[in-house]
Amino acid sequence: MGKYGMKITGSETKPNKNTGLIIGAVIFILIIIGAAYLWQTQPQPQKIPVLGDVHMHSDFKVYINGEAVNFSQQKYMSKEGHEINQFMDIHDGEGGVIHKHISSGTLDLFFQSLNMSLGSSCFKLDNGTSYCNNKNSTMKMFVKAEKGEWLVNNEFGNYSPGDLDRILISYGLENFSELRKQMESVTDRACISSKKCPERGTPADENESCSGTGPCIA
Repeated sequence: MGKYGMKITGSETKPNKNTGLIIGAVIFILIIIGAAYLWQTQPQPQKIPVLGDVHMHSDFKVYINGEAVNFSQQKYMSKEGHEINQFMDIHDGEGGVIHKHISSGTLDLFFQSLNMSLGSSCFKLDNGTSYCNNKNSTMKMFVKAEKGEWLVNNEFGNYSPGDLDRILISYGLENFSELRKQMESVTDRACISSKKCPERGTPADENESCSGTGPCIA
């Protein structure tokens, strides 16, 4: 008997059997939510660039004190059995079009293979002569992306060219009018190599079939 004459039965103190199931279900759901959150916040593995994961083409031109550097010389050309740079090169006598065979390729990678270097303050030719910023002459770089406008680009050697980019690298004291003429002199033949303007011709024979974005074997 209770204090007030009420009989206390065992059933009144026994917890509902469904309560344990509900608590277990809630804990399980919280575990799932927590695991999903942790998975989403963990850094995901990055795709490692490999040779042949892209084949892009970019037009480019380099001016030093108003004079264009002639990249059509044979010493700069890759040829079958003698690739100067398997990742980024020029070949078939086309000295104004860079062939890019790896997605991570940069202008620095390209120029280093030619014993040159490109930085924000200096450009060094393969003869060892460096042209560096001073009070009169400076390094400048402009990029015109496909269907875009000419824009200043301060990445210089760190820039990774895109398909059909047109790139101007200029050292000197040129005014805007002179720079505009240099921009206009950059060819737009990369689309031929990327097979995106078939009405203008077909690319020189290469040992691969590439559209400019898909994988190929260089």
